[in-house]
Amino acid sequence: MLCGAAFSQVSLTVNVPVAGGLYGAMTAEQRNTVTDLTITGWLNATDFVTLRDNMPVLAVLELSGSSIVAYSGSGGPGGAGQGYYPANEIPYSAFWHNGGKTTLTATILPQTLHSVGSHAFQGCTGLLEVNFPASVDSIRYSAYNGCSGFETINIPSTIMYIGPDAFASCGGNFFVSADNPNYSGLDGVLFNKTQSLLIQCPNSKTSYNIPSTVTVIGWDAFIGCSMLGSVNISTTVTTIGQHAFTNCTSLTSIELPSSISTVSYGLFAGCTSLQSVSIPSSIDSIGDLSFARCSSLAELNLPYSITYIGIMAFWQCTGLTSINFPPQLMSIMQQAFNGCTSLEEAILPSSMTIVSVGAFAGCTGLRKVVLPSTINTIQSQAFSNCTSLEEFHADNPLPVDLSASNNVFLNVPTATCILYVPVGSEMLYEVAPKWEDFQNIIEDPTIGVATYELKPFRAWVSNGTLFVNDIRNGACVSVFAANGAQIYSG
Repeated sequence: MLCGAAFSQVSLTVNVPVAGGLYGAMTAEQRNTVTDLTITGWLNATDFVTLRDNMPVLAVLELSGSSIVAYSGSGGPGGAGQGYYPANEIPYSAFWHNGGKTTLTATILPQTLHSVGSHAFQGCTGLLEVNFPASVDSIRYSAYNGCSGFETINIPSTIMYIGPDAFASCGGNFFVSADNPNYSGLDGVLFNKTQSLLIQCPNSKTSYNIPSTVTVIGWDAFIGCSMLGSVNISTTVTTIGQHAFTNCTSLTSIELPSSISTVSYGLFAGCTSLQSVSIPSSIDSIGDLSFARCSSLAELNLPYSITYIGIMAFWQCTGLTSINFPPQLMSIMQQAFNGCTSLEEAILPSSMTIVSVGAFAGCTGLRKVVLPSTINTIQSQAFSNCTSLEEFHADNPLPVDLSASNNVFLNVPTATCILYVPVGSEMLYEVAPKWEDFQNIIEDPTIGVATYELKPFRAWVSNGTLFVNDIRNGACVSVFAANGAQIYSG
């Protein structure tokens, strides 16, 4: 048997009569060359540091004849400082530190073990399978996260608790005992007992139809499923958890059901092949980082129901050329479109009042921006490094105060970009902080002219007085000459 390509099999059985004594029970040569290790006796958390950090070619670990005692103090696998490690638990971060122990291919766990601690085997990509003794009842947070080499994951009837991300980004199908009271498996996917909650999909799936029993897709349920090309989400689903489809790098399209109301945090982040997204009108918010780094997404049609676009929601969507901003949109949060280098224009609706920090920073392809008159705050770096801007429309007759906002127009070509402002506002913009940097400021007579559906009305002049009837009470009337000059407002 070979461990990797360069190391021959070296087997060793070690008895550890006193917990904490594993390091001294082996010679330096044994620690550096042993691939297959059987341990009997007593272990504590410090012994797992020896296994993780001092045995560079360890592949097979047999612990069935050993027991783990509690440990409190420094020197454990969880890092510097004091820590408490319970008895009969594979310690927190036992084989994970700056990446998993990738040489490890097989483990046989202690017969007295009760739980597998958080991050215990995270990133151990060489592990091929996992089998739990009947004594184990808990698998904690991220215990086997990223164990992509798994061929099978067997969940016996005794497992009562599986923590969040315990098997996130793992390969292999789940096989769950029919006698397990809390969990079930179907088509290799892990569910709760009633199959109303989809907990984890293995990363080997290429396509998947979510069963109609499912109402909740759990956090990270499909995270790292890099081979998943398509998924059909049933209309019975009412909640999709955070990061549910993060880094599904083969996913090309998705249709969200009308039964959900929000696109959750990081939902499709890193889905670099995603080209088409259908968002129903039942959704009112796009969560933080929800489409970050979706570099193949070219166009997105947001429904009118959208009122909120979260922090970094479309960060680094380098292929995005166009997106509509719905008329009820109230918030575009910090860095929402930062690095969208192909976005060509941003026409914001009058429902908005703030342009947040770095909202469009680094949009190097952005040519046109329209800010409605309702915008009264523009925060730092909002349009920094928008190096291709040709026209910027500021519809507020009073320049937004930028004195406390840093680098709003950093590297914007203010020498050539035309700043369009309302009639009568040019001189105000010419002396306003940061607006004054624009060398071409033009008054646009169309800015601020609203269009209303009115009953037929009549206007006439008599003895130098303008009379207009059949318009709304209190409506403001402006009169423009044919050349666009405003000659009356009142």
